Amino acid sequence: MKYIYKHGNKYWYQKSVPKELVPLLKIKTIKVCLKTNKLFVATERAQLQASEHKKMFNFILSKSNSYLIRFLKGNIFDRKKYELKFTDDFEEFTKKILKSKTELFNLLENLKKNKKIDSSIENFLFNNSISSSSLMSNILTDYFKIKGLKLSQKKSKNILKSVSYLTQICGDKNLDYYTKNDALKFRDKFIDSKKIPTGKRNQSNIQNIFTVMFKEMNVERSNPFSMLEWPNNNIKNSKKPYTETELKLLQTKCVELCDDLRLIIAMMIDTGCKASEIVGMHVEDVNLNSHLPFIIIRSNTSRKILRSIDKRTIPLVGISLWAAKTKLKKKNSSFLFPNYCSNNKNTIPSAENSINKWLKENIPEKTIYSFRLAIINRLKKIDCPEEIILDIVGKSKFGGSKIYSRQNTLEMKIGWMSQIVLK
Repeated sequence: MKYIYKHGNKYWYQKSVPKELVPLLKIKTIKVCLKTNKLFVATERAQLQASEHKKMFNFILSKSNSYLIRFLKGNIFDRKKYELKFTDDFEEFTKKILKSKTELFNLLENLKKNKKIDSSIENFLFNNSISSSSLMSNILTDYFKIKGLKLSQKKSKNILKSVSYLTQICGDKNLDYYTKNDALKFRDKFIDSKKIPTGKRNQSNIQNIFTVMFKEMNVERSNPFSMLEWPNNNIKNSKKPYTETELKLLQTKCVELCDDLRLIIAMMIDTGCKASEIVGMHVEDVNLNSHLPFIIIRSNTSRKILRSIDKRTIPLVGISLWAAKTKLKKKNSSFLFPNYCSNNKNTIPSAENSINKWLKENIPEKTIYSFRLAIINRLKKIDCPEEIILDIVGKSKFGGSKIYSRQNTLEMKIGWMSQIVLK
């Protein structure tokens, strides 16, 4: 924090003297002991002291040169009268107790009633007299400035969301009030709700805020959100493929409801496409005129396909063929699903969230990604060649672009895919 540094167990205030006033004041910097080891108290006191010194500098500079020369001939400017007198934490604490009998009584009654202590009496007393400048919710402006982030950026919005989680779970406190117990409480909330990956992402954001702001504020203590241990979450149901029974259930529901969301899901079932690939398609990307109906996954105005292995043609069979035909009968735009994707809007992430929510309601803990795993398994069961499977789902055996230019024709792919259509 500006003007503050820690020496021993106390915070000190330090302010540079303007160059033109150094000969007069006989010093280059002014140092004042803030008589506290609490950052939020030091911040408040430093701001008050800085205001006084600003008055002093303005007063001297406003005087004429002759006034300054008179001082330089032998007089010494009394800067001490601009230095505030601070009391030690313990003295301040005692004064607060004497002045806050009613508040103290109410606090003790509340703690007794709830049978738990969420904050110390000392914290309660000090908090009544400090500003909220060091609250977690208020330091983000400084954090974003340090990191060079703008509020409109996606990363900034994710950080704001993480801080919102923190303040909801642990309360909005001064930064150096958060403890390891708060971090554990934060972690356990995500563990209990079975959202470990989400918890880890939010912990990473919060941990970085503490690291950066502790350094900025010269806080000499460990980061409470570092070194958090999470349960092993390598095995997830969402990483398992749908079974044939589950796929048949989803097919039935998609045909019954027959709206955009269900048509997107139906097109994914027998193609293995990502939701974003289906949602972002143009009508011209669907070819039903051939005796071999297919879709083309390629870049368009709504989204870019960056990797060459993702640009591919996929035959339409089974429920996916039905969904494509059904949707084209209702076409009213150049986009296949204009409600989610058009020249004026792109709500592909919203569509993905809605799909995942509906899928979990029907097949708990399995997601969009399970369709890709399912089609890979279904093709493996009929001994489909690996290179054709990888071509259909847009993957490479070597994790990059294709080494050979050998093409798997539509005839070859549809020959295999027609064998896995669910009856």
